[in-house]
Amino acid sequence: MGDVRAKKVPVSWQASDFLLAFAEVGWQNLYVFFCTMHASAARLQVVSKHKGMRIVTRMHKDTIARVTCALFVFMLMSCAVVLNGCVLFGGKGKTEPDVGEVEDKPIDEKMAELQAQLDRKFEDPDAHFALGQLYHSGGRWTKAQYHYNIALSFDPVHSAARVAMVQLLLDSGDTAGANATAKTYKGQASVSPKASLELAKGFHEAQLDQYALPCYEQALELDPNSPQTNREVGYYYLSKGNDDLARRYLTRSFELDPRQPDVAGQLGRLGVEVRIPEKKKKSLWERLFK
Repeated sequence: MGDVRAKKVPVSWQASDFLLAFAEVGWQNLYVFFCTMHASAARLQVVSKHKGMRIVTRMHKDTIARVTCALFVFMLMSCAVVLNGCVLFGGKGKTEPDVGEVEDKPIDEKMAELQAQLDRKFEDPDAHFALGQLYHSGGRWTKAQYHYNIALSFDPVHSAARVAMVQLLLDSGDTAGANATAKTYKGQASVSPKASLELAKGFHEAQLDQYALPCYEQALELDPNSPQTNREVGYYYLSKGNDDLARRYLTRSFELDPRQPDVAGQLGRLGVEVRIPEKKKKSLWERLFK
C-alpha cells in the first residue's frame, strides 16, 4: 500500500495520476481525501507508489474537494444499487414480477402474485387476463369470467381476453352464449381491418376456426387490397390444407407487395412461379440531389 501525505507545493495537476494513486491506496484511505477538504493549504500533493514507480500528483484543494464529493456520491449509489438487487450483480431490481414471469410457478403462488399486482394497480388488464386464465384452467368459470370482463373494461380491444371469453363459454357448455359473444366481438372489430384481422388471428391460434374465418372475411371486405390481410388469409387456408385458396390469396398478396420473400417461397412450394423484382438503381441525379 503506498504512502500518502499532503503538503504545500507549486500549482500542478494531472487527473489521470490522481485517479491512479487513488486506486493504489484503496478505499480504506478515503479519509485522507476528506481531510484535504478542510486543509488550510491552498495547494496539495499526493504521493503514491504504483508498480514500483513513485507517483507525485499535485492539485488544487478545490479540485480534490470536487473529486472527493463525486467519489463519495458514487459509493452511496453503489451501496443503493447492491441493496436493491441490481441486475448488474445478478439480481432483479423490480419490486413486482411481469405477468409472464409467474408462468413456471405453482398455481397458488401465481395467483397470489397476480393478486398482489392488482392490489397495487387494479386497472392492469394483462394481470386480470392472466388471473382469469388461471381460474379458467381450474374450471372456476365465474371467477375467470369476472377477470376477463374487467380486463376488457380497461382494454376493450384486448383480443386475447375476447378469445378467452368465447373459449370459456364453450368450455362451460354455453355454446349459444359463445356464438352470441363472438358475433358481438366481430361487430366491434368491424371499425377497422386491423382490429378484424387481430381478432381473426386470435381465434385461429385458439383453433376456434368457426369464429376465425368470418373475421378474416370481414377484414378482406374492409380492405381487399391489403397485402397483409391477403397474406394472413392465405396462410389460414394453407394451415387448413386448402392449397387452392391459399395459392389464390398468397398470389394476391404478392401482387400487391412483391417484396415478401416468405410469400414468394411459399408460392414456389405451391407450384407458382414468382419473380422478386430487383431493386431499382438510382440515377446519378437521384444519388446526388435526393
